[in-house]
Amino acid sequence: MGIYPISEVIRRTREGKHITRGQFCEGICDDRTLRRIEVGKQMPSRSNTAAFMKRLGKNSDSYSLFVHCSDVEVYLEWEVLENLITNTEYEKAELYLAEFEEKLDLEDKVNQQFVKRLHALIDYRLGRIDSKTRRIQLIEALRCTIPNYQEGIIPKGIFSRYEVRLLCNIAITYAEEENYEEGLALLQQLEKYFKEIKVDQEERAVSEALVLSNLAQTLGRMGRIQESIEIAEQATLLCERMNRIGMLPNIIYNIAYGKELRGEDKEACQLLFQQAYYIAKLCGNNKISEHIKKHINQIKK
Repeated sequence: MGIYPISEVIRRTREGKHITRGQFCEGICDDRTLRRIEVGKQMPSRSNTAAFMKRLGKNSDSYSLFVHCSDVEVYLEWEVLENLITNTEYEKAELYLAEFEEKLDLEDKVNQQFVKRLHALIDYRLGRIDSKTRRIQLIEALRCTIPNYQEGIIPKGIFSRYEVRLLCNIAITYAEEENYEEGLALLQQLEKYFKEIKVDQEERAVSEALVLSNLAQTLGRMGRIQESIEIAEQATLLCERMNRIGMLPNIIYNIAYGKELRGEDKEACQLLFQQAYYIAKLCGNNKISEHIKKHINQIKK
């Protein structure tokens, strides 16, 4: 499943590596052909695509896959693992991850990245490491596939869905330390990335919506409520357009909470909280549904 046009992958990655067109196409095609490919006027042949990706040091699978394996059952187990994380069952997730690792090729950089991120998340949630240590481990995971990442600065290129998630996770660690400006700067770079890049609508409904959701939450924590609500509403539209409801409970809750802080109509706010609650229940997200239910009960008192 491709999510970025090949023209974008080639152009942005080449520019990020500071390779000229002449250097890049040498031995593969002529400069004129490469120009047409990079502006989307011509599709590269299969052999040229393979040569381009090899020269860029990229695996074409990594733009859409979270883990690399040949067993469909492993993908299903990955979903179980992610659901355990979502529902804060970290002890179970840790045991499941240990078994899951045995089925992955850990020489593969994408698989290494996946495992490192989950270990950092689980250890943090179980109180074994602090937020700073978690960030160090997340950056180490990110560098499995983006070795030139410098802390706080997103290099030019094309990022997989999982790399975007990792960058959001890193931004969150700053917010956890109340270093909101650092987290905000990272998320704003991601926001700019999605404004510049060509990507299909499904990916926008997943990755860009995740970025906007985290951006809205960070702005809210900084007291920039109106900006937070506007960004969250953009994320809601993205999710609704592609029927991606998984992130909607958090996003709608943040909108309702922001409007509540602004002293807007209580009944309208309560309806938004209830909407977020029922969507969370529908998605099986027990953590957020219980949190919202607790908030609704507090409002009623």
